[in-house]
Amino acid sequence: MNARVFAVERCLAASVSGEIDPVRAWMDPTVHWYAPDLGDCHGEEAVLESMRHLLVDDDEDDVDTECIDAGQSVVVVVRRRDAARTVERVTSITFAADRIVQLQDYRSPQDALPVPVFS
Repeated sequence: MNARVFAVERCLAASVSGEIDPVRAWMDPTVHWYAPDLGDCHGEEAVLESMRHLLVDDDEDDVDTECIDAGQSVVVVVRRRDAARTVERVTSITFAADRIVQLQDYRSPQDALPVPVFS
């Protein structure tokens, strides 16, 4: 497992248990999150507040996460289940110098993964 995937998994574990502050250690102060349902979040505090908002009323037993190594990014798929349906949230988390600098939401894991270039 590469260091970025490990970092994201640690951040997810902390945030699911309600601990947002450990996530701060990995974030660049100028981090940006492009999330259509949350609006664009600029800066560490705005991103952390959006994460807190998403975690309200979450039940650990109803949440499944998957981290996919995508080079400079880690694609995170979070599936929340209730009695009626499963809701999937897909976020690509981009690193620079071992700090999270950007989060971008996508419709599916396939949309979030980089397109291979063939020469």
